[in-house]
Amino acid sequence: MNKFIRPLSSATALVLTLSSAFAETAVTLKQQWQPGKRYLQTMKMDQSTKMKIGDIPMDQKMSMSANTSMAITKLPDGKRKRLALKYEHLLVDTDMGGQKMKIDSDKPDATAPGGNAFAAIVGKEIRAIIDADDKVTEFENLDEIVGATAGNPMASGILNKETLNTMINQSALQALPGKPVKAGDSWPFNIDVPMPQMGKVSIKGTYTYKGTVPHNGVPCAEIAVAGSITSTPDAAGAKNANPLAALGMKMESGSMKGTVWFDNALGTARSSEMNQEMNMSMNNPLNPGDVIKIPVKQVVSVELTSVEEIK
Repeated sequence: MNKFIRPLSSATALVLTLSSAFAETAVTLKQQWQPGKRYLQTMKMDQSTKMKIGDIPMDQKMSMSANTSMAITKLPDGKRKRLALKYEHLLVDTDMGGQKMKIDSDKPDATAPGGNAFAAIVGKEIRAIIDADDKVTEFENLDEIVGATAGNPMASGILNKETLNTMINQSALQALPGKPVKAGDSWPFNIDVPMPQMGKVSIKGTYTYKGTVPHNGVPCAEIAVAGSITSTPDAAGAKNANPLAALGMKMESGSMKGTVWFDNALGTARSSEMNQEMNMSMNNPLNPGDVIKIPVKQVVSVELTSVEEIK
């Protein structure tokens, strides 16, 4: 019996040794937009809010989806790149205390609330210059597009530098570890996002590399995300022009937790899903002495649907 057990034991030990060595192999995460490629992705957000003004419940639900494409080309200096962003489809579905509204860029209806609000956005090419680290340094034609959408509040909420930067970076890791990582290794990230209606929103968190796993048939680095969300209100001088700031709208606390599936060979995330909870407050417009608590929950997912060669 021993003559059979010993070779089996040796083979088992070899397999375990090789498996352990593979599991402990460090991975260097590399992030880049590749010139000559067009990235198509879908972002979905489901948000729910519960609040009361006096004894009146003002529960709200909103679902939003955005299909975008980003075409990457090299600039003559060989270092910088041009990113051409297009919104291919936009959909917003809201329910505010039983009052429902749906705006679909595929079904522009001038008689509906919001009318053709998305017509000035969908299909327009917004060109940005990105540096060697894939960070946006400037927008080439944003002022021209914004000028053509003057008076469209839906467009102004999307066609601004802060929102566009968020859209461009939503499939990117906000920080790289700066060294090879093994399963269990963590590194910090910090994001500051200027919000015209809220002041500055800051997210501080941690990425944790869980290992390389198959995701929709593609080997991806599974990265857990956990962080806190805070805000700094607008300066007092801005309150006259900002109705939310005038109401004392602020974020008391917030948190986010989720997962990113990062395709290291492609240099970008294949998908991500984030659960966010925020505790907000504002002054009661009917009784300024009262403070209204507003808990907000939202789930945001981003999926890279395809990558095409630019022809």
